[in-house]
Amino acid sequence: MDSWKLSSQERIIQFNEIIRGPVPLYKSSAVDAIKLRKANEYSFWGSRNAANRVEPIASPHFDFELDLEPGDKIFTVGSCFARNVEGRLATAGYRLPMRDLMEDRSFAGVHPRALNNFSTPSIWNELGWATGELQFDADQAIVEYASGKWLDLHVTHNVQPAPRDTVLRRRSAITKAYGSFKDCKLIIITLGLVEVWYDNVAGTYLNSLPPPPLVRRHPERFELHVLSHDETLDYCDRAIGLLRKYGRKDAVILMSVSPVALGITHRPQDVMVANCYSKSVLRTVTEEMVSRYDNVHYFPSYESVVQSDRQIAWMNDFTHVTETLIAHNVDRLVSHFEGRGSGGDSLESVHASIDAGGASAAHLHAVEARKGDPTSAARFFAEFGAWSEKSPTFATEHIEWLVEQKQAAKALDVASLTDARSERIKMAKARALLMLKRNREALDILYDPKLEEARSSRYWSLRVEAEGNNGDIAALETTLGGWSRSLPKQASQARIHVARALLAQSSVGRALELLELALVDNPKSALGHILCAEAHLLRGDLAAARQSFAQAEPATPSENRRYNKLKDRIGELVGA
Repeated sequence: MDSWKLSSQERIIQFNEIIRGPVPLYKSSAVDAIKLRKANEYSFWGSRNAANRVEPIASPHFDFELDLEPGDKIFTVGSCFARNVEGRLATAGYRLPMRDLMEDRSFAGVHPRALNNFSTPSIWNELGWATGELQFDADQAIVEYASGKWLDLHVTHNVQPAPRDTVLRRRSAITKAYGSFKDCKLIIITLGLVEVWYDNVAGTYLNSLPPPPLVRRHPERFELHVLSHDETLDYCDRAIGLLRKYGRKDAVILMSVSPVALGITHRPQDVMVANCYSKSVLRTVTEEMVSRYDNVHYFPSYESVVQSDRQIAWMNDFTHVTETLIAHNVDRLVSHFEGRGSGGDSLESVHASIDAGGASAAHLHAVEARKGDPTSAARFFAEFGAWSEKSPTFATEHIEWLVEQKQAAKALDVASLTDARSERIKMAKARALLMLKRNREALDILYDPKLEEARSSRYWSLRVEAEGNNGDIAALETTLGGWSRSLPKQASQARIHVARALLAQSSVGRALELLELALVDNPKSALGHILCAEAHLLRGDLAAARQSFAQAEPATPSENRRYNKLKDRIGELVGA
């Protein structure tokens, strides 16, 4: 109908439809809206003057129906918050196929965060490859980083380069693991960010920033894209479509937004502002998915964290969420599944959890056991130690715990049960050998070039200890150079560690030289001042020793022990 033929009322209606644009996300009559508000006990915030669900830890209400029991399979995909959720669910007895992937031997020594998936395009990529809807192009996606070292551009860049065959095996295992959603009763998706990287050559989005050497080598290949709401929504809708098409008909899809903040922005603005945009887009996308599909629901872990007391909710980096908040939210989720808490700490309940969850659950319980008191941990490992033969990740926790408890011989016995050769196991074995004064064997492990490439201060300190025990001053100087080159920001720490080893060999002059250099860079190092005082005493210079001692402010138990011993020694000399 021509607009001039419309009545005034019809023209007003047409004008309003044009102004309003797309259909509202939610619509209700005014009468029904008021009724709903009155019936909803969570429709207002409450008051600080009464018991509330906001402070100090926020607990936003959620409600959806799901019949889930321990032993059921749960598929998880998303950012690092998803990995934390996985861990808690595994200890509660649920089966996590994505976590089982870490038991694949091609992933030995690889951290579970390698499975992080940060954006809706990369989630869609992985699901597309897993279902055969998309074809993975290995020639484009797997690139040579250095001679004989290759990277999968769709895996987080904190995974070390490896031979191409290893990378291809990992890719095959990842794709197979993503396909495991097809028989999972619950699918949990955690969306992370909207600052993503685009590969102009492959014509696809990547999962994370390509390593800087690749960017420098191919400056035109990669671009930063900050996704719009519409683009984020489109990729998310495609991903949900694949889950609904290939998954179980009774599967429930539970979406959340990762509260873990954007750690760093590549845009010319404050990271707080960039993070707010990112989370706002993701939150609106999840709301639209919930409104479109009856089997998609939202879990408000994001709201719980950002509305809680920051001192409780956030780690010191202001980016990652504390274990307290993670446990709070996962416990709420599991309680909703089962009408109870997230498991007990009796051996019976742990047996049930591990029987249901397998190696992943055993590993997670081992991690939790190490956090507890030594008696409880000893009981746990005595009961479940056989898992060290079956699970490399469990064996790692077991061996490290034994080393912490000074049970060096037992640690080596357990290490002999597994053929895993991860960096953590090698380091634990070296530490155990040092405890047993088997320095040469420890050095045979520590001189492994792969360990040196790991850029770990713990590795270098162990190497210094072993070479110091051997009295090899030339080797200590070589290690000092290697440590300083590998981790330039730890040069002062390296000098202090080597100086301590030199003092044990009565090489006082060189030790003092290194300590003075270290204290220039780090004048508040308590250990540096304590060692300086010890060196001056070895030279017979009591006045200089007292001056260095006066500047030491010990903070750790080991520093306090050394400080008090030195205090007694200086007191004896002054009294004499």
